[in-house]
Amino acid sequence: VPQEALLDMLESALQAQGIALIQGENGIYRVGNSAGVRSEVPVSLREAVATRGYSVRIIPLKYLSVLEAENILTPLGMKDSILRVDPLRNILMLGASAPQMQNALRTLNMLDVDVLSGMSFGIYEIANLDAQVLVERLEKMMGSSELGALGSATKLITLDEINSIMVVAPNSSQLKTVSSWLKRLDSLGLGLEDEQA
Repeated sequence: VPQEALLDMLESALQAQGIALIQGENGIYRVGNSAGVRSEVPVSLREAVATRGYSVRIIPLKYLSVLEAENILTPLGMKDSILRVDPLRNILMLGASAPQMQNALRTLNMLDVDVLSGMSFGIYEIANLDAQVLVERLEKMMGSSELGALGSATKLITLDEINSIMVVAPNSSQLKTVSSWLKRLDSLGLGLEDEQA
């Protein structure tokens, strides 16, 4: 077993017992109760260089809600490592051993992404039908086995105030497909049962 892996294994075993391994500025490690040594550990930002031993990090999240981040990290065994959740500033404070901290940071980096980036949007005015009825019919059609992928990736939102439908699709091609169906169904003013296409 490589020496670095051995230290990670020791740190993980100690963490499971509520004991923290802390590396001092002089390179010497101290061992103590996790709750007791938290106040002695300097707080670092998310981007700080990975260190050995127990560390405390402030993690500002850009797109992911800290409340959702807490829900994601808790089942991964990080409940006791979450020191503070601040929804107002959307920051998370974690205190954990190096392997656990690296795992949490990797997980948060994968999920703290702009889910709307690259999506295509369109707002379509409906002239002959009620927008809500048209959305229900189109969702029923997109839920069929033949169009299943289109339905799961595309979202239809009714804008009742202006009898319009907002379409959110992963790409412009799917947006065009849904838009053509909206226009076709609206121009006919018919339900799907009467559509012959």
